[in-house]
Amino acid sequence: MKDYYQILGVRPDAAPDEIKRAYRKLAKQFHPDASKDDPETNRAFQEISEAYAVLSDEESRRQYNSMGHTAFRSAGGQNRSRKSRAKQSGREERKTKDGHCGACEEGQENQAAEEGPPPKSIRLGVTLTLRETLQEVKKEAVYEQKIPCPDCNGTGGEKTKNCPDCLGTGYRRVYETVWGEKRETEIFCSRCHGTGKIPAASCGRCHGTGVLKKIWNLPVRIPAGAYEKLYLPLEEVLDSETLKKELAASGVFEREIYVFILIADEPGFTRKGYHLFTQVTAGYADLVLGGTLRLPTLEGEIEWPIAPGTDCAKRIRLPGRGLPRPVKIGGRGDQYVTLNVRIPRNLTARQKELLAAFQESLSGQSSPASEESKT
Repeated sequence: MKDYYQILGVRPDAAPDEIKRAYRKLAKQFHPDASKDDPETNRAFQEISEAYAVLSDEESRRQYNSMGHTAFRSAGGQNRSRKSRAKQSGREERKTKDGHCGACEEGQENQAAEEGPPPKSIRLGVTLTLRETLQEVKKEAVYEQKIPCPDCNGTGGEKTKNCPDCLGTGYRRVYETVWGEKRETEIFCSRCHGTGKIPAASCGRCHGTGVLKKIWNLPVRIPAGAYEKLYLPLEEVLDSETLKKELAASGVFEREIYVFILIADEPGFTRKGYHLFTQVTAGYADLVLGGTLRLPTLEGEIEWPIAPGTDCAKRIRLPGRGLPRPVKIGGRGDQYVTLNVRIPRNLTARQKELLAAFQESLSGQSSPASEESKT
């Protein structure tokens, strides 16, 4: 059987995007619709599709690099391949929903959130505070790029020699038994990555790997209304024309790169979906007589009137004071403020007397504290 890399016409160390481009080009050329009556075209299209199905999946490609076609002819290999593709498909089709949590008791919204970025894309995490989600902010994303070592030109050493595993061919022969028949298959050599050469002496700069890491510190501009798991194409939010040109020249934009938004927790606020929960302590007299409380929000403190006789542990709903939600849902979540009572301590004798009199007026009976204050 032909090697999958040979079928697609790519090197064994080809990047996923290169494999995808090669597949699309060949699939268009050998598609059955172009020549329905040609059996050779149909067979070539099946080989191309089979090769791409394996090499486009990270787990399947790793198995193929190690075991060749054997990994997919055994029942176990087939199951692993199918499971891997099913898992990837599940990630693409999965949708998340947001609404009030069960503890909110305020109803359900059941709206689908935004889909995630492509499974094989590169994601650069950027963390925002709760308040930064409401306004446009500048942040820094870090991208790590692997570049060929300039000292050895990516070879891993100044001189090379034939790989002892494949004897300089770039491919190794493996044998497998299918239905009692012994067959020979060629797979690319994992030691030399299909090149047939290995360094005779390791490069002192890259230590024989042939690559170096280049760190890009990228200033990005995050728009107002960002929410957790929002993903933005790097090219759209990169806040430097100079860096855009440098990244393009370095081939960085040939891959799908997204800025992925994360939200940091903040003391005093609890997040549940797009809703916020806070607690405020009110004085006993304020709850009994009514008054005005100052409630914390992401925009700052606001004054909120409370009616006389407000119960302890009452929850106040502040509509639209929560976190931004995806465009599909719109608006913002809500904020819920729970009132706690503040119990006074270290009362004076006069305060105790007044409190005892108040208690007596409610119960109609003299309390021990009242009798004690009279003596």
